[in-house]
Amino acid sequence: MYRFAPSALTAALAASALLPSSAVRGQQLSYGLPSRATATYQIVDSTKMVILGSPMGPLELRSGSSFNYSLTFAADGQGVRVTAELGAFEARLRDPMGTMTSMSREMAGLTSSFEVVLAPGGLADVMTAPRRAGSELPMLVDPHEVVFPRLPGGSASTGDTWVDTVNVSVGDGGERVIVYTYTLEGEVTHDGRPHLRVAVSGETTMSMPSLDMTMTLTGTETGHYLWDIERGLMASSVITRRTEGSATAPDGTAGGLEMTATTRLTLEN
Repeated sequence: MYRFAPSALTAALAASALLPSSAVRGQQLSYGLPSRATATYQIVDSTKMVILGSPMGPLELRSGSSFNYSLTFAADGQGVRVTAELGAFEARLRDPMGTMTSMSREMAGLTSSFEVVLAPGGLADVMTAPRRAGSELPMLVDPHEVVFPRLPGGSASTGDTWVDTVNVSVGDGGERVIVYTYTLEGEVTHDGRPHLRVAVSGETTMSMPSLDMTMTLTGTETGHYLWDIERGLMASSVITRRTEGSATAPDGTAGGLEMTATTRLTLEN
């Protein structure tokens, strides 16, 4: 029989005392009724699309947007109902000629409010979506997915991973499919309080058919989010997207296409 020598036990205890504080065991990582019934989030998004192979050289389209949502939480059976009201909103679009255009909420396709129901692991039902089809704002993610990413829905430890597939409507009839992998990295201090840091990676495919051209792209997403342990809410996230592919015109001519985007989420209060 193997016997653990006292000296080895002492060494093991000493080593365990030196483990980084990021070692988390059995931490609850799920949606429930938060400690406060209200919260305000800001979402800032920037997107750049470059069309290659044009006779005029690369054509670049850029957009930037910033908007705030005021959220109210209430118990809903075994889940949580969330009502979100759109507050401050600003969006601008710069075309390949360098012309900057301010976009209204209607042009961006955003609704004045949205309502969802959360289960412990994430979105259980979208009662009212935050965006309508045909948006003129090239934002590659839906706001409710930014605020409420997938969680394990229960206890999680450092190194645990979970997977989720998200479908996002893009433009008029386009679709993005992202397979996300989440990894709990451990505990960090943010704003003087403990939070859980979760790494995010994703593989994405996107198709955007239209009368002018058909775009097909593939790419990756990387970033992280912080989970506020005390409040039971997302505290912040940063996700960067990189995709590339081709744009094919009706006459069969094709050119390269690149898209990059970054979305930032901040819990303001």
